Amino acid sequence: MSTKTMDKQAKVSRSSEYHLPSTVLLDNKQWLYIQRRYRMTPREVQIVKLVCQGLSNKEIADILDVSSGTIKAHIRNIYRKSWVHTRIEMLIRFLEDVAAANIEPDDYDHSYSRIKENTSHIDS
Repeated sequence: MSTKTMDKQAKVSRSSEYHLPSTVLLDNKQWLYIQRRYRMTPREVQIVKLVCQGLSNKEIADILDVSSGTIKAHIRNIYRKSWVHTRIEMLIRFLEDVAAANIEPDDYDHSYSRIKENTSHIDS
C-alpha cells in the first residue's frame, strides 16, 4: 500500500467515530492464499482487506480515490467469487478457509500453540 493511501486511510479513521481494529486477522501469506483461491485481482484484495477492517464503501472510496459505485461493483464481484452475500459472511469464509488449509501466520508462535494443546483438558 502506498504512503499516500496509508495517509488517506489514517485520515478517514480519524474523521469517523468508528476506530479501525488494531488486530490483523490475516497476514500477507494468508491473503495471498485467499487471492489465489478465489482468483481475485490485486485491486479486489486491496478492497477486501479494507472491508475486513470494517471500513464502509465511502471510506474505502475516499482512501482509493474512486467512486462509491466502483467500490460497490468490486465488492459485488468479490461476493460472487467467494460465494457469499454479506461482509461478515465473507470474513468468516476467509478465516475458515485459511484455518482449513493450515496456513499459519508468518510470525506464528508455536510455543503458544503447544501450551494451548497441553492445557486443553483444563477447559473441558
